[in-house]
Amino acid sequence: DAASADTAAEISDLVASISATGQLLQSLEQTVATLGVADAERDMAIRQLNRQLDERLRQVESVPRRLSTVESTLSS
Repeated sequence: DAASADTAAEISDLVASISATGQLLQSLEQTVATLGVADAERDMAIRQLNRQLDERLRQVESVPRRLSTVESTLSS
């Protein structure tokens, strides 16, 4: 009968919609995982840059002391 056919069609549409939603959710989960990996890599790169900057800053900060030592040695 027509009512049963309409119900069957609605159920079929719902099943297709749920399937498409599941595939979209899986795709989004993969995207989130990829972004998480990229985030971790960026975080590691930033930490490495900070360490390099800290080392260079220590070197720059030590210049006056080293110059003073050189001046003292030359004036002796």
